[in-house]
Amino acid sequence: MINAIRHIALFTGLLFISHACVMETETVEETFNRPGIKSDLPEILTNGKLTVLIENSSTSYFIYKEKKMGFEYELLKLFADEIGVRLDVKVVNNLDNLVTMLNKGEGDLIACNYTVTKERGKLVSFSEPFLQAHQVLVQRKPDGWEDMKEEEWEGEMVQTADQLVGKSVHVWKNSSYYQRLEHLQEEIGDTIHIEAVEGNMGGEELVEMVAEGLIDYTIIEDNVAKINTEFFKNLDASLALSVNQRMAFGMRKSSHLLKAKLDEWLVNFKKKGVFSHIYRRYFESKYLGFDTKKSFAALNGTNISEFDSYFKQAAKNSGWDWRHLSSVAYQESKFNPNALSFGGAYGMMQFMPNTG
Repeated sequence: MINAIRHIALFTGLLFISHACVMETETVEETFNRPGIKSDLPEILTNGKLTVLIENSSTSYFIYKEKKMGFEYELLKLFADEIGVRLDVKVVNNLDNLVTMLNKGEGDLIACNYTVTKERGKLVSFSEPFLQAHQVLVQRKPDGWEDMKEEEWEGEMVQTADQLVGKSVHVWKNSSYYQRLEHLQEEIGDTIHIEAVEGNMGGEELVEMVAEGLIDYTIIEDNVAKINTEFFKNLDASLALSVNQRMAFGMRKSSHLLKAKLDEWLVNFKKKGVFSHIYRRYFESKYLGFDTKKSFAALNGTNISEFDSYFKQAAKNSGWDWRHLSSVAYQESKFNPNALSFGGAYGMMQFMPNTG
């Protein structure tokens, strides 16, 4: 029953995506042959809005309890406030179209956990980097790991990159993860079975598929992986597969004044305590409301949790046994009303926003 409810919430709710943005399909020639879009900082100030092409993800942008959130969203909101304009959010469902949309003038900035690469630098201008992260392998601990010593279950895991030879790793075809695996094959001199996933499957969905045993391996950035391994205790993400890579916002090549202003602001803002506070809130698990060490034993011989009265009232409305509702809340969040997963599920029942 618990898994059924969880999957109903996942598949009927708002699915969040967390991944290094795709390598867009538009060619360099197509980009440079497009008519110039005359929209730079003066036009943004005149129009009174800064439009960001953004992904719906835990690191970029999501809505939690009707509040707009996301690490990159918060940075750009503060920048927009600084220059006196409204931040206009345009969620892009097909991230393959990001550069095309940018160069058509449908947005002024790209925000999607954007890794700085030489190939992308041919298509867009990058802002001052605001994050560094490296790619890690996400894998499942062996069955029964809870009853094993750490060195025992670690011995059954992939511990070096060359041990991926002959194994299947699922990643988005148009992501930097896919490129990294291709390069890794060349470095190792042998075959890794790279399972290309379509663009409608996000990084965190793949992480959950590893946890559920549907696939064996995927790749994600280490800062996001840290949060997911707090939520999925049967996952390990300790094997680094890349050096630190820089994350930045993307802009049109013609947006010289916007780039100069944003770069200046980011250089100064990164030195402030508010930047560190925002970073910790999104990337350090102790700020997310999870307390994995807290005991949730019954308060006394009759109570299950301090929220029993609420479960009993809900049970009257639904016709369910209140103890069943309590068991779901315990399984999902250990009765933590402030729990927020990096997939976007919230509250002690861990509903996705639309479902909740």
